Amino acid sequence: MQSVNYILYEILRNIYKHSKFKNAYIQINYYRTIQNFDICIIYDSIGIPGSFSESAIKYEQDDECIYNAINGKTIDKEKFNLHGRGLNSSVRITTLRFKGEMLIALGKGICIINEHGAETYLNKNKMQGTFIVMRINNKKIDNL
Repeated sequence: MQSVNYILYEILRNIYKHSKFKNAYIQINYYRTIQNFDICIIYDSIGIPGSFSESAIKYEQDDECIYNAINGKTIDKEKFNLHGRGLNSSVRITTLRFKGEMLIALGKGICIINEHGAETYLNKNKMQGTFIVMRINNKKIDNL
């Protein structure tokens, strides 16, 4: 359960530190019968693209922005801070440790991540805010 707490801490910390949100919603569902644990986080924000732009990090499309963030690109300027890789480590724990899946959607970008890698897509319409969904295999969580 400590790993789930870490994932939530890192994602919520990123939201508070970088997103300039006004509204945020979290829903957690525990499905004992199908052995899944779902976490859904939705918030209005400048998103990863806005944070990258404010930090002068260049990108072409929103899907590229998501891909860079889940692979460790950070706007955290505190060189020796242990934070700044929260989304990257949350993705790795969710997909590799828990054999789960994640979906991240923002702007026109969509990224679906599982233990085999990440696939990105560009949507025709732009979404306002950020949408993160994690599906975790209950059998992989200790002490649940």
